[in-house]
Amino acid sequence: MRKSGQILGRDLRRLLRVPRAFIIIVGVLITPALYAWFNINAFWEPYDHTQNIRIAVVNNDRGASTDLVGEVDVGEQIAEQLRDNDKIGWVFLPEDEARDGLM
Repeated sequence: MRKSGQILGRDLRRLLRVPRAFIIIVGVLITPALYAWFNINAFWEPYDHTQNIRIAVVNNDRGASTDLVGEVDVGEQIAEQLRDNDKIGWVFLPEDEARDGLM
């Protein structure tokens, strides 16, 4: 164990004498940490800054009626849930205005 400590000390002293090698070693040690930090920071809270994104919603659902459940309008139910969601800037438009916005 003593011999390995001496070898380690000798190698570290040699690294300090050669600045290029020291810089490369530091870069190799720091680069993965920086990469991880930037990735984690980018994906930490994806909805924090999305309220300014405008997404058009067109509800052409007319609903349906069945003997089992009666009248069901799933499109309106989904639209109501989207209206309650303020994380993204939902814009509810009629179909013709939405088509004009695409052109």
